[in-house]
Amino acid sequence: MINDTFLLMPYNEHAQLPSFYLIGIPKNYHRNLVYSSAHDPHGFLNTELFEEDETFKWFRISLMTDSIDKNQPYNFTLTTVFLDLIKRKAENVFRVEFPLYPVLRYKSDLCNVTLVLPSNAEVLPGGFPQEIFLNMTSDFRLLNNMTRPLPAYINISSWIEFSDATFSILKILEVRREISVNEWGRMYVTDLYSVEMVNAHNLSVVLPPGSTDITIYDAYGRYPENYILIERREREVIAKIFLADRIKDEAKAKIAVLYSLPIRGYTEKKSWQIYSLSINITRPNGWFIPRIAISILLPEGASIINGERHPSAKYEKIGFFQEKITFEYYNITRYEVLDLINVEYQYIVLWAAFRPTILAIALVGLAGIAVIFAKPAGKVTAATVFSPEALKAFIQKYEEMEDIFLKLDSLREEYMRGRIPKRRYQLMRKMFEKQLNAIREKFMELRKEIESAGGRYAEMMKQLEKASSDIEDAKRKLDETDLRLRRREISVEEYNRLINEYTRKIERAKSLINEIILRLKLEI
Repeated sequence: MINDTFLLMPYNEHAQLPSFYLIGIPKNYHRNLVYSSAHDPHGFLNTELFEEDETFKWFRISLMTDSIDKNQPYNFTLTTVFLDLIKRKAENVFRVEFPLYPVLRYKSDLCNVTLVLPSNAEVLPGGFPQEIFLNMTSDFRLLNNMTRPLPAYINISSWIEFSDATFSILKILEVRREISVNEWGRMYVTDLYSVEMVNAHNLSVVLPPGSTDITIYDAYGRYPENYILIERREREVIAKIFLADRIKDEAKAKIAVLYSLPIRGYTEKKSWQIYSLSINITRPNGWFIPRIAISILLPEGASIINGERHPSAKYEKIGFFQEKITFEYYNITRYEVLDLINVEYQYIVLWAAFRPTILAIALVGLAGIAVIFAKPAGKVTAATVFSPEALKAFIQKYEEMEDIFLKLDSLREEYMRGRIPKRRYQLMRKMFEKQLNAIREKFMELRKEIESAGGRYAEMMKQLEKASSDIEDAKRKLDETDLRLRRREISVEEYNRLINEYTRKIERAKSLINEIILRLKLEI
């Protein structure tokens, strides 16, 4: 985060201060800019993209200088937040590259830059450009640069490297909240967080007030209670999750938070059949979240009646009797306030009691139609219902296969680096592949059993199969790309582009597989 404070002064008694000010962001940093806001001592100032040229994107800040007495100075502050400027260089060593000065269209008499590092950071004398920064403290945590004057259109970057065993980077890639409302108005919620982390040991999530029965899952299973610290406040509930060792070393992970919400404060009965559901969108205290999706699944027999209020929402029909509405938000920053979600629906509480009768009538009607149009010959196949044991065995076999895949990748890497002889590599690979084939055979049997249940299970199995196929296809293309480079069929630039493309494809497919496995674990 960068805070640039500007002090404007009239150069003589007849001069007037400007009504707006232009500040530039270098284009090589603009893609990292996720938040910008300006304010003066009286409140926020309007900030908008004004224009761009070959080097900069210029932002126009409207100033409230007309409220300043003549010949008086005026100050305002521009706050900008940049993403992905901090990179991990080694185990606990980080490097930061950043724009050193604000870009102005007119020269400034003085620019004073102060760089403040985390409280536990350690910086060596060679960890920053000494021709730019002057150390202000004994532990090199406060660096200073003073430039007089600051030229117009100046575009200079700087850097610093520091070590800190406690410093962590945790990016929230996506938040998905799925709210299921029962016939009495009580809500059961699943929050799914996709995160990318470096050196992270915990994750704090913000839940709506009144959240109870809080449980945490990752792709490996449920977290014990001593891994979760709950803090209840008036307007929110903070759940601090101490990440298990099994996922601390992973670059990306998915965390599921399950909880329930009471009727009071969220569901209001407006008339005999009309209900109003209101919920605020709590979210982690991250600087930037690319996507937040909130889905509300109404009780069977309920129907939404204020859909026109939410023209951008997505509506789905689940089966014959349920409706689902989804709200999506993109590029959310820490300081943005999302509107309260309000959904009105019509529902008869006694519907649940009449459901078997309604369903029976519907089935009888369908059966009558089927009799009329049915052919004399034909065999009826009953839907299969699988047991929880089959689901557990399926997940176990998948994890066993993943473990062997990791061993095969590690074995191949050892062989390519010349650390093991070819004969030993071939024997060990053959042994792992034999184990893999035996596990895969059982895995496929269980997959067919689960898929035969139909519905969402069949859909998940199809997604799992496609994602696995995408991974195998991308791995094969990675090998082909290596071969093409050795044959000099492609340039190094094309090689790097293809490697990045296929690697991203593998990451997306693995992310989908992990999400499906996590959802299946929640079913057990």
